[in-house]
Amino acid sequence: MKTITALTTFHPEGMQVYGQRFIDSWSQNVSSKVKLLVYAEDCKPTVDPMAENITVLDAKESLPKLNAFKERWGNDPKANGIPPDDIKRRRPRDWHKEFKWHAIRFSNKVYAVFDACERAGTDWVVWVDADTYVHSPFPYEAWDKFLPNDKWLTYVGRGKG
Repeated sequence: MKTITALTTFHPEGMQVYGQRFIDSWSQNVSSKVKLLVYAEDCKPTVDPMAENITVLDAKESLPKLNAFKERWGNDPKANGIPPDDIKRRRPRDWHKEFKWHAIRFSNKVYAVFDACERAGTDWVVWVDADTYVHSPFPYEAWDKFLPNDKWLTYVGRGKG
């Protein structure tokens, strides 16, 4: 039986809008054989004490490299959605795609995934967006089906279930 750890991240506003709902739906519907790591930034979500497969980590404590990255690049406009002035000339096809310049905003996910891979000690580590709602029972066997033994990386998009 392969071992599986899922992970997600959110900040205080995310916890209020979708994060707590995600944790509660996970607790109610996902097999206890699938672990969940929650990297909570500046917030403290509640977890059903019976849900032994859910661990909430303080992102600021657990991800020191993320903190260093944010400290170094936090005030740099090109890491916060503002591309350099000459970008339109250098990258004519995608200069307007602002998300490519939000390194600070998207760095939490990257650092959390790397930490989870080191921390989990499981066969699979799976990213799950915190705005997900697990509306139906999601048994271990369904996870097992999505995570093939002959691959080391896979993607399950919306509508693939």
